[in-house]
Parts: sequence; structure tokens; C-alpha cells
Amino acid sequence: MDEGQSIPPFRGKEVSEHHNPVCHAQKRSRRFCGLRCCYTSMIAGIGAAVFLDVVVVFLPFHVSEYSGDRAASWLQKAGCDDAIVFPSFLSLIEDSQALLEQLTRLRKIFWIGAPLSWDVARLLIDRTHLATLWGTTESGYLVSFETDPEDWNYLNINAEKDGIKWVEKAPNRFEMQFIKRNEAIDIQPVFLTLPDADIFSSGDLFSQHPNKPDHWKYEGRPDNIIVVKDMLFDPSAIEKNIESHVSVKTAIVLGINYSVVCLILELQETPQISFEEIWNTIGKTCEGMPDHQVIKPSRVILVQAEKPVPRNHKGEVKRLALAELYSAEMNSCYT
Repeated sequence: MDEGQSIPPFRGKEVSEHHNPVCHAQKRSRRFCGLRCCYTSMIAGIGAAVFLDVVVVFLPFHVSEYSGDRAASWLQKAGCDDAIVFPSFLSLIEDSQALLEQLTRLRKIFWIGAPLSWDVARLLIDRTHLATLWGTTESGYLVSFETDPEDWNYLNINAEKDGIKWVEKAPNRFEMQFIKRNEAIDIQPVFLTLPDADIFSSGDLFSQHPNKPDHWKYEGRPDNIIVVKDMLFDPSAIEKNIESHVSVKTAIVLGINYSVVCLILELQETPQISFEEIWNTIGKTCEGMPDHQVIKPSRVILVQAEKPVPRNHKGEVKRLALAELYSAEMNSCYT
């Protein structure tokens, strides 16, 4: 954190306000930390109070589950300038107008840990400044720089200075790896944690910004990549297009051990239109794709209420667990 306060601008952008709020504000900032106390990302919040002179307001440690309205009451009482939260916290705005109103009063919202869906982001991007962060238990937060509002889901990072190597794992999907640079060890905390290592593979995949250099979007883990007909295939773009439909909550493309893909589809509790209309979105999404990546109506599986989609604490779908849960339905698609 001390290093973050002395890092010069990169390509005309100041270091992220998360790392150095002092240079972005005229008064002592207040930050709402909606991360759990069992994660290092929350522990870093304590560091912000110590090293960055930030007043940090933590999520109540004793509360395991809460509604959007309850979260809104915490924000209202906290009177914060910005917040750092998981996407699962932000997703509560879909059912809570009160939380949406409180979040849009913040100057900036930092989110971390998982991709943020467009359905949630679109409610915020015109009313506050969204910015993403990245970090691991071993490395802590990666130093990043300010981004334009339209780049709410991109990291702006100086990969050369940080010793980052991008290793392509699938078309336009690059794993972030850190290569030890002894002369820059102070800004490579992962090698202070793991002093005997020369390379640290993050296990996270990113895609490049189509126009802006040094801007990278988190796309998930290598586990998200499936093998279909002996070819690597990242279905995230298909899934996001389908999830953009107002009646779709979750779309997961799977193809483990099969030569073509299937789709597990979770609808909103009160879908606004028929499945036939949703199918139009699915069909358009698959236009022009190779046959083995095209979703057929016979290979669409609807999520059952008694078999909910398994998710981790960040709200990400546990793909392998989902495939196991719906293995019988998947087998039926191919027989």
C-alpha cells in the first residue's frame, strides 16, 4: 500500500483511487467494505485504514445472509464515499430499489472476485463510476490505474512494470502469470509470499480491450473453458448474450465428454415472455458458429426449482458441480 501512493501516472492515468484515495479527494475518505472477514481482500481493508488514512466501514461480521434493503440501510448509516464489494452484493439491486439508490450516491464502486453481469452493471454505470480490481491471497491487490467510465469491466495495468506475462490458453483468453524480477520485488508481493518461486500462475483468464492498450477484462478461470470435438472453446460470450435477455437469469454452456454443446438455462422467477421468444435470442447468438458450438432446442435444459444452480460465495456458478447435478438431463440430450 505504501508503494501504491508513490506510483507515477501510467499513459496519462493516475493510480487507482483504491490504492491512493488521498490524491483523489480533498478530505479523509470513507469506504464501505462489503467483503467477508475470512478473505484477504477484507484484511486489506484494515490496511487501507492504517496506511491510506481511510475510514473503513465493514459489513457486519455476524450476518451471513441479508437482503438488498438491509444492505441499503447499512450504506445509509455509513455515509461512505466509495465501496468495495463482490458482484453478488451488487446483484441485490435487482430486487431492491433502496440499495440501488444508496449505491448510486457513492462516488465510486470497486468490485472484485468474479465477472459482473451486464444486467446489474447497466443499472449503475450512468449514475456512478464502476471500476474493477484484481487480486489473490498470494499476491494481494494488483496495482491498477484509473479507467474511463465506459471501461467499467477492464483493468488498466502496467504489465511490463509488474512483470506480467500473458499466456494464451484459448482464442483471446490469456492467463496472467508473474515472472520474478529481483530489482522490482517490492511491487511483486507474490514473491515475498512465495520467495522460492520464479513464476506465479494466477489461474485467471483475461481478454484484451479491442482498442485500448493495457486494458484487460477478467473472463473467469481455465475451468470455464470446455473441450468440444478436441477443440478449446470459451462459451462466456455466448452465455453473456443469452443472459442479456430480460427473462434469463443464468445461461451455462457445457460440453464435457461430448462432441456438441448443451445449454443449462435458469429463468427469472417470473419470466416475462415464453421460451419460444427466448429461443430467438439463443438462435441469433449461435448464428455463424461451428456446428459443434451451436445450441439446438433438444439440448436446452431448464433449471429445476428443487435443483438450484450451485454457486460460490462470490456468486460464480460452480460449473463442475452443475454438470454433475444435471448429468442425467445432459445424458438424455445426447441419446
